[in-house]
Order: sequence, then structure tokens, then C-alpha cells
Amino acid sequence: MDPPHVDRSATNLDVEIRFAGELDADAISLLLGDLGYSIEAARILEKLAALRHSPADRVWVAEAPSGVLGDAGEALAGLLSFHAIPLLHTPGNLGRITSLVVHPQLRGKGIGRRLVGVAECFARESQCERLELTSGEHRHDAHRFYLALGFALRSARFVKTLARAGECPTPFRAAEPP
Repeated sequence: MDPPHVDRSATNLDVEIRFAGELDADAISLLLGDLGYSIEAARILEKLAALRHSPADRVWVAEAPSGVLGDAGEALAGLLSFHAIPLLHTPGNLGRITSLVVHPQLRGKGIGRRLVGVAECFARESQCERLELTSGEHRHDAHRFYLALGFALRSARFVKTLARAGECPTPFRAAEPP
């Protein structure tokens, strides 16, 4: 049940979209938990540090105004991570949204739409010819949201989970190119 001060009927909550920083790690961990991912804040700090200086990768957060989520301070209303990937078989790059989540109490307030809009602009600046994302088959509300934003359902995705340690065939060992 929502706290009494959360007005779920209002739309287009005024949030600030900004780059994720170290101080956001705990809140990002909680948001990703809403998607079913269990990742500790320390690991998020490592990932943010690795992505910070990449010209092709971004992690944006939507910061809720003070008190909206019931805290004394500000909290994260949403998160989007984006990666521009060069493609060998076609001109331009592929923009890929790898995580998008809005705080459950703030869904339907335009936050996801704003985050995707920021990603679209950055994708264009990064010479991406298309923007894609994947979504679990059970996330029907999210699918309707993506369709409403102009995404189309295409392709199938095949996933293979790799063991942490494994032997690679001799000629294909991961090494630097000559």
C-alpha cells in the first residue's frame, strides 16, 4: 500500500535526470532488486567506475524531489543504463538499453518516458541507427510501455550462461589482436 503522502494520480512528476554517481549505489541496488537482480552496492560501484569514462556507455538516474518517496532527503525515482555498440555488419551503431526501472510508487508519472528520451538523444549523438532493449516475457506492463514509445517486438533472443572459469579452444583464447 502506498504511503498516504504519495499521490499516484498525478502525472509527469518533476524529476532531475543526471548521471549516476558513487552516492547512488545503494539506491541503484534497490531499484535493480525491483527487476529481480540481486547486486550489492559494492559491485555497482565497480561497474559505475568501469563505465564512468566510456564515451559509449551511460547510466542515468531520475532523482525524485525531496520527500516524494517518504524520506527526509532525496531518493532515486528511476534508472536507465545505455550502451552504444559498433556493428560490423551495418553502418552506424546499435543503442542498447540494458536496464530500465522506475520506483514502484512512481510508475505512470512520465519518469520512464523521460529516461528513454534521454537515451534516444544520446543514441542519436552516438550515431546509433536503432535503439533496442530486452524485457522478460512476464513483464506485460513494461511491454505495453515500450510499444507505446514506438518500440516494435522483433527477433528472438538466445542466451547461454557461461561458467566463470572454462577452457577455451586453443586457437580462440581471449587475447589482444595482433
